[in-house]
Amino acid sequence: MRTPLTVAAVGLGLVVSSLLVTPSAQAGASGCDTGVPSDFNGDGFSDVAVANSTASEAGQTSAGRVTVRYGDADNRVGEGVATNVRADTGNDPGGIVQTGARWGFSLVTADLDCDGFTDLVVGAPLFDNIGAVDSGTVTVLYGEAAGFVSTSRQDVMISDDFGRTRATGDRFGYSVDAVEDLGQGGTPDPDAYGIIIGVPYRDTSGFTNSGAVAVRTALDGGNIGTWIDETTPGVGGGAEAGDLFGFSVAFGFFDDNSTVDALVGVPSEDVGSIDDAGSVVRLDNVYGDELDGGTAITQNSSGVPDSAEASDQFGRVVDAWTSATGANSRAVASAPYENIGSAVNAGLVQLFDKPSGGSLGPGIALSQNTSGVGGTAQTNDYFGSDVAIGPGYLTAIGVPGQNGSEVDSGLIQLVPLANVADDTSYTQASSGVPGTANAGEKLGSAVGIIDGASEDVALAGVPADVENADGLVNVFPFPAGVPRSWLPTGVGGGFGDAFGGQGR
Repeated sequence: MRTPLTVAAVGLGLVVSSLLVTPSAQAGASGCDTGVPSDFNGDGFSDVAVANSTASEAGQTSAGRVTVRYGDADNRVGEGVATNVRADTGNDPGGIVQTGARWGFSLVTADLDCDGFTDLVVGAPLFDNIGAVDSGTVTVLYGEAAGFVSTSRQDVMISDDFGRTRATGDRFGYSVDAVEDLGQGGTPDPDAYGIIIGVPYRDTSGFTNSGAVAVRTALDGGNIGTWIDETTPGVGGGAEAGDLFGFSVAFGFFDDNSTVDALVGVPSEDVGSIDDAGSVVRLDNVYGDELDGGTAITQNSSGVPDSAEASDQFGRVVDAWTSATGANSRAVASAPYENIGSAVNAGLVQLFDKPSGGSLGPGIALSQNTSGVGGTAQTNDYFGSDVAIGPGYLTAIGVPGQNGSEVDSGLIQLVPLANVADDTSYTQASSGVPGTANAGEKLGSAVGIIDGASEDVALAGVPADVENADGLVNVFPFPAGVPRSWLPTGVGGGFGDAFGGQGR
């Protein structure tokens, strides 16, 4: 039996520090639409999760944590009680707080068991499993009426659960995404869900760091674990040393056959003789063990408006958004090291579109030199360091290297894909935005979008905020609203130094 799935709105991630990530579950037509989006405790108000994978916990440096901010009766996302959760929150004995594990390096939310409580899926890619340093784990922490507490259901996964023996340096859980049941629902065993896990530093067939992804799906109450790499039959690209297949991952409906597909970022893929140009692999039907093949897309592929260049790292971030019916989809892949004219590392975001009745294909490419898009491409802007798609195909693009009034103060650009000329940019110097723009703060190091019950918000991390040494998150309600911010204070001790930062 194949059951259609609905996609969890992905968002967040990118290049080295700690991760702000707050993707929200998108309600389905049935089964999982018993609650509101992003509601961990089922009280009808939208919650948010912000990870800080460099935080110290229980005396363990860089063990990592996730701060959960619950919604309340003011109907604003995440403006109620805040609390911290960590690797040992929950009842799985494999949930261990460990020095250097970086729990929260990747993070996504979805109501996996269709019970009206949104669940957390958390990666800790530098967790040391027995006999394998930095082999990594992924934890599923299930929501309940009490929120996340010590007795919450918890499920910890490692590579061994997918038929592959854990190995030193795999970094299982470097990236994650999830989809939830759109069909018949069920508690506690859902009819269908999916989790895709990036393992980009896995060695395959003698190729060091060629990478892999692990896919866990549920079918009629049972679980199926599938391991996919570039040697899997039908997957395009071909394994090479250092490809980093699985550096980023995203689920989506990319055709009309009612099965869930995936995009896998391969940012260090060589395109012919062009080193580290990068690619994105589209996997068709990753539900269960029925993979229908894959297609490698590069900037030299037909219909892609740009061209592959050395060190572009196309595919460093991928994200997708699918309508509740699955009829329409959008996806993005970023190349933050793309040169735009003479501007080195200015950055680019490639759009993909699946119209109703069609299949996913390349659309326009966005940079700060695109007609109608605000700003000007400049050297080391890193436009697209993180990208998230949300309601109405709004795209949030992080530009942490943007020079405003100060060098590397950063920027977030909100681009409605229906009309890119309606884009809006924010820095910490923008009117109404809390804080002050300072050099090196890198606003937009990580971005996210929450499709809330009563409010939609875009989020931008400022991990190196000068006034707040532990970082902060700026919150931008859209299409109109008063910006606000969140700090890692008032939620416990042992704060890290990069709240609102990035993971990969």
